Amino acid sequence: MLVGDKANELLLSSPDAVFSSFKRKMGTNEIYKIPVSGEETNPAELSSFVLKELFNFYQAGELDAAVITIPASFDTIQSNATKEAGKLSGLSHVNLLQEPIAACLAYANTNNLNIEQKTNWIVYDFGGGTFDSAIVAIDEREMKVQDHNGDNFLGGLDIDLAIISNIIVPNLEKITSQKNLNDKLNSGDSNYQKLSKYLLYKAEELKKELSVKKEGWVEINYPEFELEIEFSVTRSEFDEVVAPFFNQSFKCIEELLEDNQMTFSDFERLILVGGTTYIPFIREKLAEKCGITIDYSTDPTTAVMIGAAYYAGNKTYENAKESETEVREIPTNEINESRAEQSEEMSVDVLFETATQDDEELISVRVNNGFKGFYRIIRKDGGYDSGMIPFENTTNEFVSILPKNINNFELTLFDNNKIKVFTKSEISISHGFYSVDGQPLPNDICIELDSDEDTYLEKIFTKNQLLPLNKTIYKTFSKSIPKGSKEKIIINIVEGKVGTSPGANLNIGYIEISGKDLKDDLIRGTDIEMDFHISESRDLKVTIFIPSADQEIEETFNPQYQGELSKDKLLIEINNGLRNIDEYIDELGEEEENFELMARYNRIKNELIDIKLSLQINKNNVVTNDYYQLVDKKRKLLFEIDKIVLLDSITVEIEQYKFMRDYLQDKSEKFTPSIKKEYDKIVKDEKNFLRSNDKYLIKRKIKALDKLDDLLYYEDDESYFSMFISLKMMDENQFTNYKKVQKLLADGEKAFENNEAKKLKSYCQLIFSYVKDRKKPKDMFSGTGLK
Repeated sequence: MLVGDKANELLLSSPDAVFSSFKRKMGTNEIYKIPVSGEETNPAELSSFVLKELFNFYQAGELDAAVITIPASFDTIQSNATKEAGKLSGLSHVNLLQEPIAACLAYANTNNLNIEQKTNWIVYDFGGGTFDSAIVAIDEREMKVQDHNGDNFLGGLDIDLAIISNIIVPNLEKITSQKNLNDKLNSGDSNYQKLSKYLLYKAEELKKELSVKKEGWVEINYPEFELEIEFSVTRSEFDEVVAPFFNQSFKCIEELLEDNQMTFSDFERLILVGGTTYIPFIREKLAEKCGITIDYSTDPTTAVMIGAAYYAGNKTYENAKESETEVREIPTNEINESRAEQSEEMSVDVLFETATQDDEELISVRVNNGFKGFYRIIRKDGGYDSGMIPFENTTNEFVSILPKNINNFELTLFDNNKIKVFTKSEISISHGFYSVDGQPLPNDICIELDSDEDTYLEKIFTKNQLLPLNKTIYKTFSKSIPKGSKEKIIINIVEGKVGTSPGANLNIGYIEISGKDLKDDLIRGTDIEMDFHISESRDLKVTIFIPSADQEIEETFNPQYQGELSKDKLLIEINNGLRNIDEYIDELGEEEENFELMARYNRIKNELIDIKLSLQINKNNVVTNDYYQLVDKKRKLLFEIDKIVLLDSITVEIEQYKFMRDYLQDKSEKFTPSIKKEYDKIVKDEKNFLRSNDKYLIKRKIKALDKLDDLLYYEDDESYFSMFISLKMMDENQFTNYKKVQKLLADGEKAFENNEAKKLKSYCQLIFSYVKDRKKPKDMFSGTGLK
C-alpha cells in the first residue's frame, strides 16, 4: 500500500492500480476494484489509508482524536462519510472543521494583523477537487463566518481533465491520426481507462509547469499504445482552458454576495486558498474583477492545515470527546459556558472567553443552593495562583494571561471546612490567537409537514447558526393510527432550503411510526413533542414523545449514502425541469426587451438538455466520475428553476397576504377582543416572514387571516342579507331540491322585508344545505376570492 507521491508516480507504470480524487466521492456508493487482489474498496476506506499514512509519517503514536477539514459545501452525508474515514483509521473522536474557517484561522493567526474595527474578508478556496467561497467578519477579538457558497465538483482535477480534452487529445489525434480519442477515453474500456490516468498525470504536470512558465512541454511515452511523442503548450492556450472554470468559481462568489446584499467594496481583502490559486490567470482575473487586495501571504496549499492545527490547539482532549455528543442552545456571543454537577444538590457554572487579546481575562463562577465556601484558581504552568478566597454563590476573578500562549487554568471549590467539593481542570484561554466558538450550519434543517394541498418544509435550524444546536417543537398528528394496524405516520427530516419543495432537498432522517409500534391508538389531533439535537460534527438525534400513549421514540442519524439514484428517475426530474423552464420561456417570448432573462432561461434549458443526452447515450454505462457530476449539476439547475418559480410565486403570495391583511384591517372596528388578539399574533414579525422567501409560511399566514375573515363574516348579521340576495339569483339547476328551496326563499323574503336578521340567517343556512357545489358561503358571496 503506497500513499502520496509514491502512489502518484505509479500512474506512469500501473495506472489501473492507483486511486485518486476520491474526496469528491465521499458519501457515495462508489466502489473501487483493486486489480491485483480482486478486492473492493470505497472512498471512506481510501481516505482512512491517507490518514493512517499521516499518523505513521508523523509518528503520532496512539492518536485518539483529530480535527479533519471538509469543504463548507459538504452536505451531512458527505460529512459523516468523512467521520467514518476517521473512525476506520483508528480515531475514536473526530472533529470536522469547515475549510474556509480553517484558512481564516491560519491567516488571522500567522500574520501580525492590526485590526481595530470590524472588517470583512472573502475566502476563495479553489482546491484539487472542490471549490468554496465564504464571507468572514473579523475584528480585534473575534472571527465569524457569515455565509458560504461552493461547488463540490469544481477543482483542479476538472482543469486537468479539460487539459486532456482540449490540449493533449487534439495534439495526439493530429500527430497519430487517431479519431474520437476523447470518446474512447470515456468509454469505460479498461485499456483506455489506464491511458486516461496516465494522461491525467501528464496534465497535472503541465498545469504546474505553466503556472510558473510561459511555455511547457508534454512528453508522452506509452508503449501499450505505441505513443512516444512530445509537443509544446503556451500559457495563452492554458489560459483558454482555465477561463471557464474560473468563471464558474466567480459565479459562486457573485451569488454569495447577491444573497447577502453585499458588493466587493464591502470587503478589505480576498484570501486565496488551495493549490489551484497558483494559476496566474486566476490571480490576474480576481484582481481585475474584485478591485480589492488579493492576499496569498500565507501559503494557499498549507493554510487549511495550519488553521486546523490552531483549531485543534484550542481544544482539549475532553472537549474532543464531548463534541461528539454535546448539544447547547445557540450562543449569543463568544463566551464558553460549562456546567458540571457535583451532586443532585449542587451545580456549578463556569463562564469565560476562549480567546482574548488582553493581558487579563475574567472567569465567572456561579453555584446554586446558597453555597458558601472558598475558591482557588491556578494557571497550570505555575504563573498564576489566586490563593484560597472566600465567596458566596457567585464570584468573578481576573486572571493574568501569558502572551501568545494557550493558558490552561484549574478551578477548585472548597466548603467552609476547606474540604474540596468541586474541580474543573479544563479552562483554556488562548491569547493572541483567533478561534471560533462554533461552526456554522451549512444549510437549513427542516421537517416535512402536511398541508391541505401538499406537503411543505418547516425550518428546525437555520443556515449559518452555530453548531451544536438543539430545539423542541410541538405538532399534532394529521390522521388517526389504530394500535396494531399497518397505518403509519412518516417524519421526514431534510437538509437544504426552506421554501423549496421537499423532494429538492437531501433526506437526512426518516422515521416511521406504525400502528404496530404503538402502545395505544393514536387519535388525529394528538399532540406530539419532538426534540432535535445536532452535534458540532452534525450527528442528528431526534427524540419523539407522544404524551397520550406515554411513548418515547429515539433515533440518532449518521446519514450515509442510501443508494444510487436511478437514471430513469433522473430523466423524469430533468423532463419536469424542462417543462417548467419552457413555460417561462413561452411567457417571456412576447416581451422583446428581456434579453438577459431569456438568455438565462435558455442557458438552463440547454444545460439540462446536455445532461439528459449524456444520461440517454450512456444510460447503462455512464463513467462514474461523470455520473456524480451530472447528478450534482442537475440538482443545481433544478434548484435554479425552483428559485425562479419560487420568486414568481412568492410575489403572488405576498400580494395575497397584504391584500388580506389590509382587507381585515379595514374591518377592525368589528373586531372582538379575541379576534383582535389573533390578528395581532398573525401579523407579528411581518417584516421577517415576508423576507423569508418561504411561500408555505406565507400561505399559512393567509389561511389564518382567512379564518379570521370567516369569524367576522358569520358573526355579522348584515352578511346574511347579501347572502340571501345571492342565493335568490342562483339558477334552479344549482340546487338538489328546488321545490323545497322555493318555499324557503319565500319565507326568507318575508324575513328580509321585516329586517329579521336571525330568521334570515336560519333560512340562508337551510337553503345553502341544498346547494350542489358547496363552497363556503363567504367565498361565494364576499367577493374576496381568497382561500
